[in-house]
Amino acid sequence: MKVLSNLISTGILVVSVVLPSAAYAADTPMASTAPKGFCANTTQVDAKVASGLVTQANKLAQDRANADSKLAQARVNVDATVTSDRSKSDTIRQANFTKLQADATTDAKKQAVTTFEQTILAAVATRRNAVDAARNSFRTAENQAVASRRAQIDAAVASFKTAITAAEAQAQTSCNSGTASAIVRTSFQTAIKTARTNFHTATSSVAKLKGAIDPLAQTRVSTIKAADATFKSTVQQAVTTLKSVLRK
Repeated sequence: MKVLSNLISTGILVVSVVLPSAAYAADTPMASTAPKGFCANTTQVDAKVASGLVTQANKLAQDRANADSKLAQARVNVDATVTSDRSKSDTIRQANFTKLQADATTDAKKQAVTTFEQTILAAVATRRNAVDAARNSFRTAENQAVASRRAQIDAAVASFKTAITAAEAQAQTSCNSGTASAIVRTSFQTAIKTARTNFHTATSSVAKLKGAIDPLAQTRVSTIKAADATFKSTVQQAVTTLKSVLRK
């Protein structure tokens, strides 16, 4: 995910950009007790770090919103196609029923046609219900998979932010206690690098969404195939029964 890469690079930004100059690493031999070097710039460093984290958080939120919108539209398109296809099938089926009714010239044949129509309509409804249930179950599970992965990423981001905050607090405490700026800067840089490494490790261990979605899609396909097989068998039997009556 691009945003994750950006978040990881935030750690680099902290080390290489918000610690702008090696000049901060050394204390100049002055009698003043005012903060020097890195310790004189902790406020600016913290502000730049906070700004970078906010920017990446906004990008992550926007990427997720775009993904959600794309998924929602894809589902709308699927539903529209299904509705359209079913409407066309219904029209064709009713036309065939009308022809059968016209050919039924005896009470026995008329009853056979009526029974056939009822059987077919029931089979169609059963198949559609099974397909709809499979599609809805897939979507529910897909939503859960997305939410689970995002929660894991969010946890990694939260831990990263906590580590950054802790590093900033420790740096400020060290500065306040009189620790040399060079030492504070080095310790701060090390803490940031560690946070970045831990973040990378945590996000890398989060399974890709495809690995969770593929089995769900296969289950959906298998369920629909089973419904199709049942529908086909029912229709074939109904046709055989109807023909045996109409041929008399």
